[in-house]
Amino acid sequence: MSKYTIIIPHYNDVKRAKKLIDSLGKQKVEHEAIIVDDYSPLEVYKELAEIARGKVRLIRAPKNAGPATARNIGIGKAEGEYIIFTDSDCIVPENWLELIDDFYSHKDNENKILQGRAHMLSSTAVGESISDLGFPAGASIGFEKIWPVKANGETRQLVTCNCVIPKKVLDKVGLFDTSMPVQFGEDTIMGLNIINNDYKIIYNKNVFIYHPARDSFKSFLKWVWIRGKGAYYFKKKNSSPAGSFIKTRLWSSKNVLVHGLKTIRFPLVAIFLFLYLFLFYLSFITEKIKN
Repeated sequence: MSKYTIIIPHYNDVKRAKKLIDSLGKQKVEHEAIIVDDYSPLEVYKELAEIARGKVRLIRAPKNAGPATARNIGIGKAEGEYIIFTDSDCIVPENWLELIDDFYSHKDNENKILQGRAHMLSSTAVGESISDLGFPAGASIGFEKIWPVKANGETRQLVTCNCVIPKKVLDKVGLFDTSMPVQFGEDTIMGLNIINNDYKIIYNKNVFIYHPARDSFKSFLKWVWIRGKGAYYFKKKNSSPAGSFIKTRLWSSKNVLVHGLKTIRFPLVAIFLFLYLFLFYLSFITEKIKN
């Protein structure tokens, strides 16, 4: 039985999934990898099955239900002591599992959650400017500039494109929340459940994955709108004060602008930051009025 199980939700993106599978094949630490296909079109699933054969375990979800459900299916099939999460559009460096294994070789870390970051793949000026907003997992400016991180690495944020949760912790805190009306926030909810059960999330900037940039203006607008809606439903579930969230977003927005000033993309970064904040809160308020 492998010490590590890597769980990867996938939907309708075989080209990128193949790159991830190839990068997993270069890992030097023993592991099992499970791709949970979120009910992609049948021809896509069959193509993925051919690529995955003999390399990773492939499970087809019974219906399209989103990445949280896909991850939960994978957890139910996992054999490892430590469950590693990444996404099917990512690429992992050759020493990724070695760094993870080094972290969990220390007995003091066996019940801790390891949070890594994302390095963005080269993109267009639009894509790189969107990445400068810090999503996902810190993107171009760094995780610690988007979410507070203590000097010892402790953070309250979980991002599932690159994190590790001990199976015994999942047995205690439960699976990912699948009740959100939109695909948003299940990792943040999991992070809160982890902290509320007295476990620690430790951020390590050296444990990174490569992530593609969001380089379409239309997809950016759609993504922000969904995040705003999701934030409304998240707030209904979470009793933390709204002021704390706003304070964090103001702090991270300042960091985005400071970082942007160091690049020639600053005008684009400022525009995308304004659009992000405006559409996010407009979507949040719109959803609140509707409900």
